Amino acid sequence: MLSVVAIVAGCGSAAPSASSTARSDDPLTLPEIAIVAETLPGTLDGPWPLSIARGAHGWLLPFSDGGAVHARLVGDDGSRDDRFIDNGTLVGAAALRDGFAVVVATAGAARVHFLAGDGSDTVVSAPLDGDAVPAIASDGTRVLFGATHGGQVAIEQPTPLTATLTLVGRDGARVIDLGAVATAPVPWGDARGFIVSRELLVDDNGAFSLAPGHQVRDARIFRKPIAAGTQPTSDIISLDGNGWLTIDGLVGWAGRDDAGARLEVVTSDGRALLEVGDDLTSRSRHALPSTTIGDGGQSWVAAVSGAHVVWASTLENDPVFAVLDMSGDASAMQPASGVVRLAHATSRTTIVSPGEQSLLLAWTESDGAVRYSIVQW
Repeated sequence: MLSVVAIVAGCGSAAPSASSTARSDDPLTLPEIAIVAETLPGTLDGPWPLSIARGAHGWLLPFSDGGAVHARLVGDDGSRDDRFIDNGTLVGAAALRDGFAVVVATAGAARVHFLAGDGSDTVVSAPLDGDAVPAIASDGTRVLFGATHGGQVAIEQPTPLTATLTLVGRDGARVIDLGAVATAPVPWGDARGFIVSRELLVDDNGAFSLAPGHQVRDARIFRKPIAAGTQPTSDIISLDGNGWLTIDGLVGWAGRDDAGARLEVVTSDGRALLEVGDDLTSRSRHALPSTTIGDGGQSWVAAVSGAHVVWASTLENDPVFAVLDMSGDASAMQPASGVVRLAHATSRTTIVSPGEQSLLLAWTESDGAVRYSIVQW
C-alpha cells in the first residue's frame, strides 16, 4: 500500500463560511509546539512540490547538487543516509513494496533506479523521446512516467504536442505511444494499477480504458462529472465504477486504503470525515473542527493515517497544522497535539506525508532551500 502524499494549499476548496457552526474547539487556540527543521542539501532543480516518497520504514527525499541527483533516506528510527543516485535531471521518486524508485533523465534516455531495502540498486534504462514529465507513479513493483515532444506554438508551423508513457520494472521497460495529446500526461499509481491524468486507467499490459469518472485528489476514488455552470451541493462517487454513492455534501480531501475510503465532506454546516467501505456502505462520520482564527475562517483535511487526521489552516498566511485523534467518540475529534506553524515558509504548498508513527512536513523558504521536519504523532 502506497502512502498518500497530500499537497496542502494556502486555502481550502469549497470551504464553508467563517460563520459556520464550530462542532469542536478551534485547534488554533492550542499552543504552538516547537519543531526541529532540517535543510535538504543541494538546490531545488525542478518544479515544486518535490516528489518525496514514503516507504515502509521512512521517507526518500530526492535532491539535485552540481548536475547530479542524490537522495536522503530519512528513517523512522531517526537515521539519515545521503546517497548519490545518478548524473542527470530528476524526473521523480516513488515508493515500492521493497524500497524506492528514482527516475533520472539524460539526453535521449531515462534511467530508473530500483533501490531495495538491503541497499542494492538495480538500474533499468529506457529510451526517452522528448522531455520527461516531472512526475512518476508506482504500483509497488513498477513505475510509470511520461514524456512529451513538440507543442511549440508557432505562427507559421505550430508543432502538435505528442506524448509517450514508459512502464518500467526490474525486468525491462515498455514505451506506450499516446500520439497527440492536449496536455502532458501525469501518472498516478497504487497497488491496483495506474491512472493517467485522472481520466485513463492503465492495466498490466499497458492497455488503456476510460476511468468511470474523474479521479478525486490522490486516491482511487471517482466522481461523476458536474455539469458546467451549476452549483452542486452534493457529489456522486464510486470506488470502481460498479456502484455509486450520493454524498450529502461536496468531497474535498479523499483517501483510500485496504479498509475502504475516507472522504472529507463539505456542507453549509461545516466539514466531516466520512468513512465508506469498499461496498459503499457508510461506516462512521466524524465532525471536523472549524476555525474563527485562521485566515478567512478556512480549514481543511491535509492527510489521514490510521486514527490520526492532519488538520490544516493558515494563520497570517503561515501554514498551520494540528493532529486530531478520532479513535474515541465517533461524532467528534480531539486534538492530539498542539499547533505546528511554519513561520518562514515561502512555498504556496506544503508537502504533508504521514508515516506509521510520525508526520513529515516539507516546504521552501526565501533562500530557495527545501526545509522539512518530522513531527511525532
